[in-house]
Amino acid sequence: MNPTSNTPNSFETSFLPQQPVSRGASPIHRKEPIAIGMIIALVVFFITLSAAGGILLYKKNLERRIANEKGELASKEAGIDMVEIAKLEVVSRHLVAAEKILYNHAAFSLVLDLLAQGTAVNIGYSQLSFTGGEQAPSIQLSGVAPSYSAVYFQGEAMRARPYVANSRIASVALDSRTGTVSFTMQVDLKQDALRYGRYFEANSAPVVPVSSAAEAVKPPAP
Repeated sequence: MNPTSNTPNSFETSFLPQQPVSRGASPIHRKEPIAIGMIIALVVFFITLSAAGGILLYKKNLERRIANEKGELASKEAGIDMVEIAKLEVVSRHLVAAEKILYNHAAFSLVLDLLAQGTAVNIGYSQLSFTGGEQAPSIQLSGVAPSYSAVYFQGEAMRARPYVANSRIASVALDSRTGTVSFTMQVDLKQDALRYGRYFEANSAPVVPVSSAAEAVKPPAP
């Protein structure tokens, strides 16, 4: 019998792990809240930093291209013959002035074209006079027609021409010996009717020979 087994201060020791004295509730580990504002700020910061870097890179590239193009332009300008350019400018001014004079020049041949295309086949002219200048051009005609109706028809046919402003019939007289009717007609033309530039206009009426143009206007059947 162990003499110390009954002593009140004795205790047994053990190397085995013992249960904790207190069995209270285990501690709860709470998660830290996520800083949403900080994440947004970082995203905006990196986006701004990337945009600034892109703009800086684009600016550098643009400056380099401008410098290269300036160099190319300077080299091309060095090869230009300024004396030859000055001569060409003088020739160009002369051509423009000549074109303006020619374009606005009054071509009397257009009067003959007008009469050929606007005169009936049974109308004859015995006298023609022309007035022009700064005023609108005008044609005075003396003619012979087979009847009064032919005279009237001729006046209306001439008035219908594109560049005719007006036509007036006067001094109508019947010749008792021949039965023909004599008359005078004044044809007032528009200001640009005889402008030579009409020959070069795409919409200008084609010039027809007198022999065939006279058949374009025919008097009414009796």
